[in-house]
Amino acid sequence: FCLTVRLLQADGRLGPDELKFLLAKPPSRPAALEEEELNFLDEECQGALQALDQVASFEGLKDAMLADTTPWRQVVACGNPETAALPEPWGGDDAGPLHRLCLLKILRPDALER
Repeated sequence: FCLTVRLLQADGRLGPDELKFLLAKPPSRPAALEEEELNFLDEECQGALQALDQVASFEGLKDAMLADTTPWRQVVACGNPETAALPEPWGGDDAGPLHRLCLLKILRPDALER
C-alpha cells in the first residue's frame, strides 16, 4: 500500500487531500444533507460525501450525484460494490484504484472492511 501511494504521488495521480480523506476517520457527527435525493446514503456516508466534495479532484461530485442518482443507487445496492462500474468520469479509466476507494468510502464503507 505504501509503495503504491508513493508511486501515485510521484506520478501526480494522488494528492495529499485524497490520501488524507481515504485514511481519515469519518466525522463523528456529520451534518446531514438537505437534499432528499441522497437519502439512499446513511448519515455517516452523507458526511463523508460532503468531505470528499471538498477535495479538488472530486469537486462537483455531490452535484453529479444529485443530477442522476440511479447509477449511484445501483452501486450502493450492489452485492459486490468493489467491482461495480462507477459512473463516469468518477470511475472511468483515468480514476485510479485509490480514487475508487475514496468513492467506496462514501457509498459502501463496509466494502473497505472486506
